[in-house]
Amino acid sequence: KRILLQARMLQRSSGRPRVAVAAPRMDQSKSTEATPEEVPEEGSDVTLTVVNLAGETVTSWTGKADTTVLAIQCEIAAALSLSAAKVSLIWEGVKLQSSQTVREQGVPDAAQIQLVVRSGVEVQIRTKNYRGQGEPFRAHFWGLDPTGRGFHATREDQGEEDWFAKAPVTIETWLVLPALNGKEGAFSLESTSQPGHFLACRKDSPPEVIAGGRTRAEGDLTWLVSDEEARDDADGASFVAANALDGNAVKIEACNARGRPITHSWARLYPQYPHNCDPAEILLHPFEAEMQLDDALKLLRGD
Repeated sequence: KRILLQARMLQRSSGRPRVAVAAPRMDQSKSTEATPEEVPEEGSDVTLTVVNLAGETVTSWTGKADTTVLAIQCEIAAALSLSAAKVSLIWEGVKLQSSQTVREQGVPDAAQIQLVVRSGVEVQIRTKNYRGQGEPFRAHFWGLDPTGRGFHATREDQGEEDWFAKAPVTIETWLVLPALNGKEGAFSLESTSQPGHFLACRKDSPPEVIAGGRTRAEGDLTWLVSDEEARDDADGASFVAANALDGNAVKIEACNARGRPITHSWARLYPQYPHNCDPAEILLHPFEAEMQLDDALKLLRGD
């Protein structure tokens, strides 16, 4: 879903990139066609005019040509009160790469770039194979305990104390968004129950007791973290998916723990070695049947 933006505000700070937001207007006076001579030099200043899908100017950005597109997206999103994870910038019909600078991508001074705001897709994540002990076998979904620890649990047991977490575990519906680290083909998962908070693999987590002391976990563990913490460790809050070679299931890895898919051990969700992996299925509303593998991978990779 794309959103047309209209706003009036002005942000200026001495010596820093500036984002100026103006009343929408049609601006066709500037050409966006770049020639080699127009590509800015290293360390030079540029001013970019940002337009919405209707071609109306909604903001302008001024800063160094060596600024990454991701940083520019964050500046623009902050000025327009948007989530930076939902913002993409387009120049001459091509999406600008978040990890590269505008100079590296040949964007000239005074260029017009198009702002596209993507709405995330809501999903639930279901453990592929584990169905609990005894009868009846019941599916487990990724969720959170009250402290933000990642567990999987059954829908039927929501609101009750989970035997492993020793606290209630709530099944979470996640918003799939472009990766906070700007990596192409990666994604981030924002909580819909706590907007502005993201699932993340937090390194060096302190030891914790699980299942009433029957086991412990520590190190790389999944948590729900604030937007600020997620951006401070964007690789921890960004994930990649791959074919798990098990039906429609996928392997999900945190970008700061590659090679170790997130799976469950004593219900706690964290990166583990592939031979221990119980992969995940992706479900769209009404969250009953999993997505076909190709569709799930396209969604998670932003295709």
